[in-house]
Amino acid sequence: MPTLFTSPATLSGLPPETPLLVAFSGGADSRLLLELTVDWARANGAPVTAAHLHHGIRGAEADRDEAFCRGVAAAHGIAYVCERADIPARAARSGRSLELEARLARYAFFSRVMQARGIPLLLTAHHADDQLETLLLRLLRGSGTHGLAGIPPVRPVPGGLLLRPLLTATRQDILDACRARGLTYVTDSTNLTDDCTRNCLRHRVVPLLEETAGSGIPQRTAARLCAAVREDDSFLCAEAERVFPTADDRGDGTLSVAALRAMHPALAKRCMARAFTAQVCAAQVCAAQICATQGGAGDAVPADRSPEYVHMQALTAIVAAGREGSAVSLPGGWRGTVRAARLVFLPPDGTPQGGAPQGAKGGRIPAETPDGVQLAPGDTRWCAGGLSFTVRLESAEQPLRPDTGADVVASAVFPPDLPQPLSLRRRRPGDTFLSHGMTKKLKKILCEKQVPPALRDALPLVCLPGNTPDAPPCPLWFPTAVFRDGWKPPTAGACLRLTVRAAEPSESDSEQERLTTP
Repeated sequence: MPTLFTSPATLSGLPPETPLLVAFSGGADSRLLLELTVDWARANGAPVTAAHLHHGIRGAEADRDEAFCRGVAAAHGIAYVCERADIPARAARSGRSLELEARLARYAFFSRVMQARGIPLLLTAHHADDQLETLLLRLLRGSGTHGLAGIPPVRPVPGGLLLRPLLTATRQDILDACRARGLTYVTDSTNLTDDCTRNCLRHRVVPLLEETAGSGIPQRTAARLCAAVREDDSFLCAEAERVFPTADDRGDGTLSVAALRAMHPALAKRCMARAFTAQVCAAQVCAAQICATQGGAGDAVPADRSPEYVHMQALTAIVAAGREGSAVSLPGGWRGTVRAARLVFLPPDGTPQGGAPQGAKGGRIPAETPDGVQLAPGDTRWCAGGLSFTVRLESAEQPLRPDTGADVVASAVFPPDLPQPLSLRRRRPGDTFLSHGMTKKLKKILCEKQVPPALRDALPLVCLPGNTPDAPPCPLWFPTAVFRDGWKPPTAGACLRLTVRAAEPSESDSEQERLTTP
């Protein structure tokens, strides 16, 4: 296997036979990625699916690309899924650029396919030149360490993990490998122009850097820099997580100005970003607008407008001044303001948000559901952390796929012999999961999966009954994050499906009329 390809098993830590979804545009990089992935998968018994999104931008050329991708997948004898999107219309509605709207649509499409087909690993063909171009773009934008960490080789996405097996290969490495293998590919004509900043960097700046430093040298040094910054940023984020409770001392998502002032600025900024993200996520869940991409549902905080360095600098300034009523504009129409010596985040409608948020559209906070509620067939109400959900348990005589409806937070399929009754409770300190052969703390898993703090304390932990009448229930599934080993979904025959949906608070939430405790 060429060294330019890092195996999915190495990147993910999952078994080699884990199903794979390859993002396939038909260009040289994704063509080589598909070829190397199919070779590796056949040697390891892993099913491969190719996914192609037709963006509706380039007319006949885009039709040609889709036909090419379909033909390559058929020649390999692998599954192929395609979806068409009207990116120009979407961009006109959102005000985003075509490039950004297309990227958001692609990842939303890939996540839907992963969840619908039970494929936990998505492979994309990002390479070392992409890394260099991204670093240069973020330098021009004045990004902080999180931006300068560049493109990570692995990151969580809704439905599983995103892997980049070609990230160490340069564009020239990929073209040389395609030529050596006799691989044909298509070319996107929009990549040949200099009408966007990335293309200008690709065609003008990168060749000059290579002429100065040597072929491939800028790409390799950029990769080393990004890895070093990523390591430092990871440490600072972990430290911010540790000190966050000193700022969020009331547990309501507003932050003590005095505590933020006492912190190192690098930690204070990360605490503010964490609190803001939690508030936005809580507002979205309350409105039952769960997003397919991290960062925002609908237009609350679009995924392209998460807090950036300039926002954090402005928040730092008003915290340092501490002047009552001083405010900063944030993405999605939100504002950060100082009120009564607290930093408070206000949504577009101006209603203050807290760690235990109001119901959608400013309604009352639903009463908490007691731990130990048992699941019966049908819908069970769950309210925690100020948010409301329904948990549906359903059975079928034929295999089901996870539900992917617009209001679905998470869905999973289990074998029909799953021990009953299942029960729900909140996560607790010390909770662990046996996952992929290893026992890990749930808190660490949620951090690794980047589950927003508001959801960590709101989503129910689904538990199996204990092994004996006196044994406590055993964690089975934390929605969006982790399953217990030993309960793979059936490939044929009967099954059970659990689906967690965001729900508006209802009158019955206050009295828990639909819930009973054992």
